[in-house]
Amino acid sequence: MKLNLGCGASHKKGFINVDKESKCNPEVLHDLEQFPYPWDTDSVTEIQMVHVIEHLGKNPDEFIKIICEMYRISAHKAKWVITYPHWRCDNALADPTHVRLITNGTLKLFDKKKNEYADRNNFSDTRLAQYYDVDIEETDIKFDLISSWLELIRQGKITKEQLDFNLNHLNNVCEQVTQTFCVHKPPRK
Repeated sequence: MKLNLGCGASHKKGFINVDKESKCNPEVLHDLEQFPYPWDTDSVTEIQMVHVIEHLGKNPDEFIKIICEMYRISAHKAKWVITYPHWRCDNALADPTHVRLITNGTLKLFDKKKNEYADRNNFSDTRLAQYYDVDIEETDIKFDLISSWLELIRQGKITKEQLDFNLNHLNNVCEQVTQTFCVHKPPRK
């Protein structure tokens, strides 16, 4: 089973389209901040969320419950594809319904290997994977640049190194980020 969580009007073929608003005609009407989700443990092979996660979980406990619930319903090796506004883009800050900025490091806190690495190196990262027994691993990341920055690249006016520096230091270079994760679960007993 594949879920398009928070589908809005963007229904995806081959997915169960889920939203809390009936006016967008989802196949499943469900508020992602209400628990438990109406799917069985280990039943979902793919979750897509496009410009949804930044609207969820006004407090950290609620946000973590959402990630834990997504993990519960996901099968081992399930794929998560999550798109959100880049944290240095005005669009991320302009929308008053955004309850948090998501960075490319936010969900990596739920990666057990990264938690173990942080342990070995005495990093200050919060060990969310260890605390909540959730294990997702980033398998891909894509940055969608704002058109003026794409044009600079096309014209050869900036290098990849300059672009990487600007992504980390300037506002309004990237519009949105798409991260893909693989869910890791131990065998069921």
